[in-house]
Amino acid sequence: MKNITLCSFLFIFTIITNNAWAEEAQSSNQSAPGNSLDKQHTTSIYLSGQEPESYEKWKEGTSELNSSGKRLTDTSFTAGIGDTVVVYLSEDDKKTLINNASCLTRDIANKSICSQEKIALYLDGRDIAERKYDDLVNADYIEFKLAYEEDPIEGWNNKSKWNELLGAPTWGKGFFKKPVNSMVGFANTYNIGNMINVDPDHKFLLRRIATPLFFLGMLGLIALLWVIFKYAPDSSLLRNGDKTTPWSMARCQMAFWFILIIYSFLFVWGITGALDTITSQTLVMMGLSSGTLLGAALIDISRDEDSRLKEIQAAIQKFANDNATLASQLPVAGTDKPSFAVAGIQALISENDRRINLLTQEVNSFKELNQTTGHFWDDILSDREGGPALHRFQIVAWTIVLGFIFIYSVWKDLTMPAFSNTLLSLMGLSSATYLGFKVPENKQ
Repeated sequence: MKNITLCSFLFIFTIITNNAWAEEAQSSNQSAPGNSLDKQHTTSIYLSGQEPESYEKWKEGTSELNSSGKRLTDTSFTAGIGDTVVVYLSEDDKKTLINNASCLTRDIANKSICSQEKIALYLDGRDIAERKYDDLVNADYIEFKLAYEEDPIEGWNNKSKWNELLGAPTWGKGFFKKPVNSMVGFANTYNIGNMINVDPDHKFLLRRIATPLFFLGMLGLIALLWVIFKYAPDSSLLRNGDKTTPWSMARCQMAFWFILIIYSFLFVWGITGALDTITSQTLVMMGLSSGTLLGAALIDISRDEDSRLKEIQAAIQKFANDNATLASQLPVAGTDKPSFAVAGIQALISENDRRINLLTQEVNSFKELNQTTGHFWDDILSDREGGPALHRFQIVAWTIVLGFIFIYSVWKDLTMPAFSNTLLSLMGLSSATYLGFKVPENKQ
């Protein structure tokens, strides 16, 4: 009986002991460094406010879960200009970066002249943000402000780098957000051997432009174009007068550059937030288009067709009144009147009719010269004789070419182009030629 009791006791003890060992082993496997924990120990980048609450929490491999049950440290995020990102460095990566920045491990002939380097965040190989060496030494993580800025005192300017990074958007998956390679290294020294990849999982998406802002801008562009196409054909906005007059090339050129510049400005501002994007060359181009319109208006005023038409119409009315008076002096049938007197009155009436016909022809010629052809391009490219004019074609061609270059530069580099003095002189020469030929046109 004692043997049976002893065997039963040993059997139960063995089961309890095995279960305890199994639970302890399972607990040890969950807490011991493994693949999941190692992933938490690697260097990583986060959006400020979404990083682990503390370095110790990140180091232990724990973090809050989102609504899908996924760790926040594993979720992708979007950041852009104006945001702050936080880089957590593993102990090995931090030690390596500090040693390199303080010249302890770099291959330098004379380390006595080696200075401590700034730490920089590189996006697609471009130095976007920098921090001092002490910011890394005294903390277990480092924050980088993604700012579009220029500091002449510090010699810091990252605007061109942002423009290269955010420019040339193509419609598709990467239009609003684009994946980037995020690395940390030394400022102004892009050496892949000294770089540390802080986003191995490619969870950082760079925001190009806010989606609501983009569609709001497109809505404004569509509204402006709708207003122009709706009201311009029947008004003097882009014509020389009412809807029966031709389209004005000078007015259309000024409207072209106005729309191009204002929407380019809004496009760049929507992406970078910059307000100093209008270059001096852009102002010159606006001045040339405004000067062309002003010169054309002055030439049209010097012609003073309205005053001439009023004079002609007054003369026609005078001759018509004179004929009515002369006709009243003709003899009534059955009365005696010298034949030479009748012949004289009839001669005066005939002469007045001839003058009225000549003046009427002049009025009709004015109307024909100021009559639209019914086609936009015919009105723009034709002179007062009704045929295509080379000087008009020249200014239209150069306006289109420079407009295309302007749009491409804004799209690719997020900057308004700095046209050379030669190109600006060429555009000015085309405008002067157009105005020069407009003077004899108005004398026809």
